[in-house]
Amino acid sequence: MRKRTNKNDKWKSYTGGRNRKARPKTFKNEVAAHAYAKEQGLNNYSLENLRNADTKDKKYRIFLSS
Repeated sequence: MRKRTNKNDKWKSYTGGRNRKARPKTFKNEVAAHAYAKEQGLNNYSLENLRNADTKDKKYRIFLSS
């Protein structure tokens, strides 16, 4: 058996992953969210604040309207 020269050699043959569910893209301000929507060509959308309304921190998600 050859001596492992690099700690990461053992991971080279590993092809698996976490298989984590894709999450929606979020933004810290409205300007960035609107810019992303314009870049993606989205027309019918609204922004949804994911944080509590009482906090000063904001986190926005693009919500597509049908």
